Amino acid sequence: MEEPKSIEDLIFADAISASGLKRTQSMYEPHKYPHHCSMCGEMHSEYKLKLPYVENLGSETPYIFICEDCFNELEV
Repeated sequence: MEEPKSIEDLIFADAISASGLKRTQSMYEPHKYPHHCSMCGEMHSEYKLKLPYVENLGSETPYIFICEDCFNELEV
């Protein structure tokens, strides 16, 4: 995985590190409502962060919605 590049990347990495979690594909589930991918900004995201992770990291968590390309970049 690449080093964080943006402030959002750094905030997300810090939140994951503080909670003892690692960002993986298993943290996400498919969804059917359109949202922008919060990782790359594409118009349509296919995955959303599972509710337990949103509750643990807060409602302002970066990368709640991600597209398939970004999902495939995460570790399994």
